[in-house]
Amino acid sequence: MIVFDCGHFIRLGIRHRRLQTLFLSELIDIRHCSAPAYGRLWTAMHVASVYDALPRLPELETVAELKRKAAEPDNVPPPRGAVRLHEQRKIVLVTQELIASTPAIALFFQFDGLDSPAPVLFPSSTQPNPAYAPKDYISVVLEKRLGRGAVGEVFRAVIQPDGSSKKPRYCPFVVKMATTTSRIQRLRHEYKVYEHLNKVNVAEIPTVFPMWVDHWDEL
Repeated sequence: MIVFDCGHFIRLGIRHRRLQTLFLSELIDIRHCSAPAYGRLWTAMHVASVYDALPRLPELETVAELKRKAAEPDNVPPPRGAVRLHEQRKIVLVTQELIASTPAIALFFQFDGLDSPAPVLFPSSTQPNPAYAPKDYISVVLEKRLGRGAVGEVFRAVIQPDGSSKKPRYCPFVVKMATTTSRIQRLRHEYKVYEHLNKVNVAEIPTVFPMWVDHWDEL
């Protein structure tokens, strides 16, 4: 129930929830209304509001329960969903730190029938080095092609475990790859834009990692 009130005149709005439609009354002059009288009209509005709320009583009780739990002391254990979300955020942070700190990645192609027996090494554009020891890089598997566009191709990537007894958990991430001169230039420009936006803490944009470059084949 919605009441549009401008002093001497009101207009009533009743929402039909199933049809998602708002029905509006004629303009009512509350000084001279007599069929029905103003008192009966106001009583009917409140009764209609109660009848509208009754079918939604379970939902209202749920909302009240959530508010009650939110007001409980902080020492109450968080719900399991909140614990899982906290763990997922920790996994994301660990993945980000690892990727951002590695000087190179060894890239395996395992999608659309491809299964490369040996990786392609991509040094970081900020830490080029002609030779790397195994401890200097991480193995990344491209396991699914997500799409392609004017800048390059996009892949779903995962970090390959290193075989240690305590294998850390990492979250999947996205790798964008350019293979032509024009696309490489556009990808470099796109990387600089996102890098700048990250530095000035712009919200709701992807987190960018270092750009890895094949210095031998310019990929």
